[in-house]
Amino acid sequence: MNGNSKEQMETVTREGSRPAGAEQRLKELGIKLPAPPEPFGTYVEAVSMALAHPDLIEALIVQDAVAHNEGLWANWKPRRAFWADLTANESTLRANLLSLPAARVRHSGNDPDMERYDPDLWTDEFAFLNQPSQADFQSDLFYDYRTNVDAYPRWQAWMREKQPRLLVIWGKYDLSFDLSEPEAYRRDVPNAQVHVLDAGHFALDTAADEIAELVRGFVSSAR
Repeated sequence: MNGNSKEQMETVTREGSRPAGAEQRLKELGIKLPAPPEPFGTYVEAVSMALAHPDLIEALIVQDAVAHNEGLWANWKPRRAFWADLTANESTLRANLLSLPAARVRHSGNDPDMERYDPDLWTDEFAFLNQPSQADFQSDLFYDYRTNVDAYPRWQAWMREKQPRLLVIWGKYDLSFDLSEPEAYRRDVPNAQVHVLDAGHFALDTAADEIAELVRGFVSSAR
């Protein structure tokens, strides 16, 4: 989940939940690197920058992040209902998103080997999400997320047109998104490198070394 700081809370915009000023900061720093999307805000920010300033993006590294509507599977049904009627569905959304079972499933998904996971991963997340104002903030952020879904066709069109260097890393036990999503990226970018790992939504929880090697090889291949 995103939103760890007061500054982030204050800079969330209504344009795809994207923190303001990211493009300007990169320009000021002279940074032109592969953009590493992860779920929620970072991916939105990277793709938004790619659309607005393609010269800033050399490549995309995607880890369990969605750019196709079909990738939002059954777990998103209460979230879509929330987008359609915020007032009537906010309590259901919060249970779906902010509860301890929801935090646990976000990390482990349907992995049959729960011994690989440190329970602190979800208990710490749950404690953070239950801090004052977090429930309201996360609800607002997820309500804004509907604008990202509306933008998916533009993201796909950009990938099909620009054919960026693309590394897709996916945890096969992820229950947040559908396992069809990695191949959906390959339809847009046929030369994409796609790797489905023995991991959950936060694949770094259990596959950090493997992911580091994949990213290192991907970045080095461009030099």
